[in-house]
Amino acid sequence: MMINEHISFQSSLSLEEFTKRLGKNMSLKRFQFDYENENNWSWTYDESNIEINISKPFEDGKLQEWDDSTPIGCNFSLSLLLKSEPESVEKNDLVIKKVISEYVVNIEKIIGQKAFYHRGNFLNKFEAENNVEEK
Repeated sequence: MMINEHISFQSSLSLEEFTKRLGKNMSLKRFQFDYENENNWSWTYDESNIEINISKPFEDGKLQEWDDSTPIGCNFSLSLLLKSEPESVEKNDLVIKKVISEYVVNIEKIIGQKAFYHRGNFLNKFEAENNVEEK
């Protein structure tokens, strides 16, 4: 199963400041930045070649407009992307237990509140293994 996971959260930090803190906490490669008329974003790759893409639209509500699974109030979205598929059940479990959980925990440490893993190929299994109740 391909990795295409989405975590959203609310923060008053700038994209640059949040990205700097996440990169330091998780020892990530240097982020690149870009923007367009509705959004600014940053991206890099981790040691497993998973792309980390962080978006912070300029207007409140844009994330929810683009993806109706995004919880109300969230103004940041972090996507984890890997085009090749994990070859085994063990690697699938690694994605759930290590990769997704590490990002959620680190985001929550930075922002001081809850981050929401709300869409992805591993969501149902993640929720079942972590006793997550429906929103």
